[in-house]
Amino acid sequence: MNSPTQRSLALLRDRGCAVAILEHWNSFTNRRQDAFGFIDLWAVLPTGESFYIQTTTQAGIAARRDKIREIVSKSEPLTALVKAGRVVLHGWAKRSGGVRGGRKLWTCVEEIVTL
Repeated sequence: MNSPTQRSLALLRDRGCAVAILEHWNSFTNRRQDAFGFIDLWAVLPTGESFYIQTTTQAGIAARRDKIREIVSKSEPLTALVKAGRVVLHGWAKRSGGVRGGRKLWTCVEEIVTL
């Protein structure tokens, strides 16, 4: 499990969510493409509520937040999606478990994107 997307996928499934991957590899451009330019995953909670996830490293959270805000500012439906609190950033980093020199574990910082 190397990519932030795979880590978020596992985290959400552990929480009981049904999750779909919305990004894919475009072999013609040799790039990954997200839905609407920023959505990597779509998660549905057991309650039926759904939300969309952008995954990145913790260091990349600010840049991704700015990118999402730029994209949604050009689209009324996407703006409504963000205003409803349905877009979440997952930032992944390896952190120590509190013991100096101890084993480092992947941790996720979750942030709801706002305008």
